Amino acid sequence: MDLYEHISESLSRLAPVPDWPDMQRLIRRAVAPRPPHWQLPLLSCQAAGGAKEQAFEAALAIACLQMGIMLVDDLLDEDPRGEHVQIGAPAAANLACAFQALGLGIIATSPAPAHARLQVIESLNQMMLDTAHGQQMDIQNPQGEMIQIHDDLGDTMATPASPDWMTGRTTLPILFAQSVVHAERERFLELRQQASDPVCLVEAQAILLRCGAVSYCIDQLLQRYRQARKLVESLPISERSGLEHLLAEQERPVEELFRALAVDVAALML
Repeated sequence: MDLYEHISESLSRLAPVPDWPDMQRLIRRAVAPRPPHWQLPLLSCQAAGGAKEQAFEAALAIACLQMGIMLVDDLLDEDPRGEHVQIGAPAAANLACAFQALGLGIIATSPAPAHARLQVIESLNQMMLDTAHGQQMDIQNPQGEMIQIHDDLGDTMATPASPDWMTGRTTLPILFAQSVVHAERERFLELRQQASDPVCLVEAQAILLRCGAVSYCIDQLLQRYRQARKLVESLPISERSGLEHLLAEQERPVEELFRALAVDVAALML
């Protein structure tokens, strides 16, 4: 069975999901784009010499925690596409808590040895704490912080204007365009206040391309991909092809962009 179908079916059987239609709908919504990071527990287990099936509960837990994070992220961003728009902020907050509890509960009741379950729960708790801390810094718009570069690029270049434009949040491309000295800086600052106008948004996004903001973000992504690839290559593991393939899939949008521009992709990936 396909991994994502397996995750969807498995979660749909766990209490209280069968009795909570909103949880069922969010699971279907989250599974649809087939998030690649849900594969990490399975690929890591395989890389260490185990079987993917041994880490399935960990994949379920990651899926649950990511759904909780998605709910909170949409709430904080006031994203008009978020679940809270349909069910209300209180219900969305309850869902986020439910998914976090469900994810940790899956690990607590898994067949893994007790010491392993405790280590995984501690690791996931730390991940959620770090995420909450990062979200708190994000809503305060700290100058110079690089948070979720992929999301920042996607949200900033989306049409119609994402909440990042409307609420004054400083994504990395916007931070670059309004902070770095360039010929169109003052015009960009004017346009940012009028991003709800589709014409102004298109002009502002064009300035992001011309001033180097998008190129800077892509460079930051490539640097992190190189670091991750070197880390995987340095690990004393018996099977790294799965992790390498996952990294390659994350690089693919950048590679396709460079190929369209006739840029030497191989040289950039070194």
